[in-house]
Amino acid sequence: MEGIVLGLVVGLQLRFDWSGNQKRRITKTLFLPTLLVFYLLRAEMLVPTLLGALFFGWIGDLFMMFPSGNRWKMVGPVAFGIGHLFYVISFIQYGGVWAIPITGWWVMVLYPIWIWTGYRLMGKSLKQTGHVFELACLYAGIIGVMSLFAYSMVYTQGTLLPFIGALIFIFSDTMVMYRKYGHPFEHNKFWVIATYMIAQILIVLGFISL
Repeated sequence: MEGIVLGLVVGLQLRFDWSGNQKRRITKTLFLPTLLVFYLLRAEMLVPTLLGALFFGWIGDLFMMFPSGNRWKMVGPVAFGIGHLFYVISFIQYGGVWAIPITGWWVMVLYPIWIWTGYRLMGKSLKQTGHVFELACLYAGIIGVMSLFAYSMVYTQGTLLPFIGALIFIFSDTMVMYRKYGHPFEHNKFWVIATYMIAQILIVLGFISL
């Protein structure tokens, strides 16, 4: 039943975002609480820090709905950053970079490619914003560390889902920045929320499988 409810919320969110329906603001506030309930009902062993990550992600969703220029909107990125730190702690509990074999460190190639691409697309615009550029670098560092520890769970827990979710998270957040400091693209809100929801769901499914 909880899976059906989650699927309904996700489906409505995608439909509203594709069509530009303002009801998307309602379904967006329902997504993470629904995913949290899904996790509570499906997981045999609860990870408190994962609950913290979902909670602060929800807080971030709420405050990001404030219009641009509103000072309260800045609470959103801060809440997302705290949520990612909770994810990092969750991944550290069940993973560890020391568990990655030498042959597994090829994944590090992805990070300079991501940083180089992001800088080429948005670096000039971001540098002109001053503090936003610094916060973006800090946020990129946090989410990069998060994905690396998620990758380590492939070797400690035998699950690839958190790592795939973390990579999609990076892609989603990069699209958010590109939309604002690069060039808006067609149905950008749809693609951002679609990848965001997929990332969150895959990470949660990874922990349910433990």
